Order: sequence, then structure tokens, then C-alpha cells
Amino acid sequence: MEKFEHRQLLQIYEKIVRHGSNSKGVSTLCAINAEASFDGYTLSLWDDSGSVSLQFHNTILSDFSSESAMYRFMKKLTAINEDFE
Repeated sequence: MEKFEHRQLLQIYEKIVRHGSNSKGVSTLCAINAEASFDGYTLSLWDDSGSVSLQFHNTILSDFSSESAMYRFMKKLTAINEDFE
């Protein structure tokens, strides 16, 4: 994954919800948290270093402490996508 793509983010979100632990509407898998907004229009994925949100009309917003933090996050997402059905 070289950049965030909406289709991959949707797939990863579903894998975290399906295979992760759930507490108060937040699912967690491999240190990545996933949550949907109350209306379902925004999906958020985050860890301690930053976050990425997929919003209405496939708008993607990201917020990371550094570029290297973003790449580590992307590496975790890629691992989830490859390791879980």
C-alpha cells in the first residue's frame, strides 16, 4: 500500500470488525482501532501515532505525527489486509 485507497480502507475496516475485539463500539486488531460514526458515513482507523478517516464521497483524511509514523501505520494496515480473510 503506497497511499491510502478507499477500497482497501473499507476492506481493512471490515477485517478489524470481524476478527478484532470489540469494546463500546470500537474494534481493535493488531493495535489498530476501527470505529464507524453513528450515521455510518465516516469510518476511522487509528493507533497511537495517528489516524485515517474515510468520509462521505470517499474523502480520505489523515493525521500523523510524522511521515515515518504514517508509513508504520500503513505497514500495519497492509499486514491486516494480507493476514486476515
